[in-house]
Amino acid sequence: MVPILVAVLAAFGTMHFINVPLNFLTVMFGAITLGLGVDYSIHLVQRYHEELERGNENALNIAVAKIGRNTIFTSLTTMAAFSSFAVAGLRMVAEYGLMSLIAISFSALSVLLFLPSFLVLESKIGGKTFDLSKISNALGLRGFLPNMMTRLSDFSVKKPIAVIFFLGVGLVLAFYGMSQIESMTDENMWLPEGTPVVKAGNIIKDEFVKYGHTMILVQADDIRTPGVLGTMAEIKEGVEDVPRVVEVSSIASLLNPVPDEKKEIERKIAALPFDLRRQYVTNDYTNGLMLIKIDGEMDETEYIVLLGEIKDVLDYVEMPGDVVFVPAGMDIVGSQIEEIMSKDKVQSTLLSLVLVIILLFLALRSFMGIILALLPVLLAIIFAMGTMGLLEIPETFLTIMIATLLLGLGIDYSIHFITRYKEERESGEKLEDALRITSSTVGVSIALTTITTILGFLALMTVTLIPVQDFSKVASIGLIFCMIFVPVIISVGLLFHERVIRRALSFFSWRT
Repeated sequence: MVPILVAVLAAFGTMHFINVPLNFLTVMFGAITLGLGVDYSIHLVQRYHEELERGNENALNIAVAKIGRNTIFTSLTTMAAFSSFAVAGLRMVAEYGLMSLIAISFSALSVLLFLPSFLVLESKIGGKTFDLSKISNALGLRGFLPNMMTRLSDFSVKKPIAVIFFLGVGLVLAFYGMSQIESMTDENMWLPEGTPVVKAGNIIKDEFVKYGHTMILVQADDIRTPGVLGTMAEIKEGVEDVPRVVEVSSIASLLNPVPDEKKEIERKIAALPFDLRRQYVTNDYTNGLMLIKIDGEMDETEYIVLLGEIKDVLDYVEMPGDVVFVPAGMDIVGSQIEEIMSKDKVQSTLLSLVLVIILLFLALRSFMGIILALLPVLLAIIFAMGTMGLLEIPETFLTIMIATLLLGLGIDYSIHFITRYKEERESGEKLEDALRITSSTVGVSIALTTITTILGFLALMTVTLIPVQDFSKVASIGLIFCMIFVPVIISVGLLFHERVIRRALSFFSWRT
C-alpha cells in the first residue's frame, strides 16, 4: 500500500502544477488508482513469496525480473487505454484521462522503485503474517481462490464445447441488453428520486410548467439596424411554422412592424420599459435573444428533431454580413454533450485498442498471443455493456468510459496469464499442467487484484451522484467478467491453438 499511497499523493500534487481542477471526475482517480496500483504490488509480492516457498535464495531478483517486465508492459497498456480519454471532447473526461495517465505511471514507478526495498527490509527485521486458517476453515474457504481459478481452467480444457455454448447463449443476452441502453444527459440523472430538491423539481415541472423554451442568441456590432431586425422577423416566421413551437419573441416582435430607419428603431427601443427591453438585448446592443416557446415536454428524440428544423430555418434565411445566429440554452448543451459522448465513445475505444495492440505485440511478439490476450477482454466488455442494459443503467459521459477502462485493466490480466503460461511451457510442462500451475499462481493474483480494484470502484458508491454510482457498478461487473474470462477463454484458445492449428500446420508442412 505504501508505494501506491505515495503515487496517489504525488498525482494529486501534480494537479496543482498543471492547472487541472478538482471536480467529481478528477477526484475519482484517487480511489481508482489505489485499486489499480495495488495490482502491481500484489503480482510482485505473490511471485516473491512463491519463489521463497520454493527455497530460492534469489527470490526477490527472480520476482522482480519476471514480474517487473510484466508490470512495465501492463502499466503501459493501461496508460495507453486511459490516454485516449485525454483527447475526449468533454473537458472533464479529458482531465480525468490526463490525471489517470499520470497516476498510473507514478504507481508503476513507485512499486518498482520502493517495493523491493520494503521486501528486503521485511526479510531483515522479520515479519508476521495473519493466520486466517481457522476462519477460512470455519467458512469452508481454505484454498478457495486457487481452487476456483484452477477449476475454471480445468473445466475450459476438458469441456471447451460447453464453454463455447455458454458463451453463445450469454452473447445473445448481452447483445439484447446492449440494445436496451439509453443515453441520458439531463438534470434528472444526477440525484436520487427521493431527494427533496428532485421531488420539488418534478412537482414544478408537472404542475406549473406548461411550456418548454429554447433560444437563439443573436450577435452583431449593433442589433438596432433594419437588416438585423428584419432577419430576426423572418426567422420568427420560419420557426413558428415548426411543429410544437407556440411562439417566438424577440426585440423585433416588440417593434412590429420593424421601422425602415435606424434612428426610428433606436427611438422605439429606447422608449420601451427597461425591464422589458433587457429581456431581449444587452445594454450595448451587441447581443440579442430570441425566445422560442415549445408546447409541452419533449423526449430526447423529439427535441433533436426540433433543433434540426430550427437549424434548417437558420440555414435558409439569408444573414446580414455582420450577424451571427446561434442556437443556445441548456437543452442545446445537453444535446451537444450527447453528440460528443457518442463521438468520444467510438474515438477513445478505437484509439485505445490500436495502442494496446501495438504494446501487446511488443510484449508477446505473437499475433496469436495478441488474439488470446484481447478476446477475453473484448468479451468482458460486451457482457458488461449487456448487463448494463439489462439493469437499465443509462449511458452517461461516465459509462462511455467503461469499454476503454476495461480494455486497459483486463489486458493486464491477460499479459500476466499468458507470460506465466509460456514460462511454464518453456520449463517443460505439458499444456494441462502449465495451465494448472498458471491458474493456481497468477490466477490467484488476478482474483486478488480484481477484488482490490473492485473495492476501489465500490468506494465511489459513497458518492451521492447517480452517474458515479452507475459507473462503479458497471466497472465492477466488467472486472468480474475479466477475472472469469481470462483463464477460461485463454485456456480454450491455447487448447485450440495447440491441438488444432499446430497439428494442421505440421500436417501441411509434412505434406509439402
